[in-house]
Amino acid sequence: MVTEQQIKVVIADDQDIYRDGLQMLLSKDKGIKVIAEASNGRRLADLVKQFRPDVVLTDLVMPEMDGIHAISEITSSVPTTRCIAITTYDSDQLIIEALEAGAMGYIVKNAQKGEIIETIKTVYEGHPYY
Repeated sequence: MVTEQQIKVVIADDQDIYRDGLQMLLSKDKGIKVIAEASNGRRLADLVKQFRPDVVLTDLVMPEMDGIHAISEITSSVPTTRCIAITTYDSDQLIIEALEAGAMGYIVKNAQKGEIIETIKTVYEGHPYY
């Protein structure tokens, strides 16, 4: 039996309810598997080193280490993991900082459900998504 490989994802957001919502949304797609969650950037960076996911979805404004610094650390230490910035702020400056840190995608939190999944799959395939 041939099985389709799932995209391994780690979610980072300091809001429990948003992380839970993302987890629920992504669990409905058979091609995506959330393997860990973090509530701050420091924990995210540690989880990525431990689990080596395919894709990270990270908020940019979090305690202990913000998402931009976490993206920078992740792309340096685990370059095979692709990062997507997800935030409530639709700011050109934040987008630039996230991209400079190594993010391959950027999406606002109020995006449609399908767009979040599309972003993950696009970035996983090596294409940027903005």
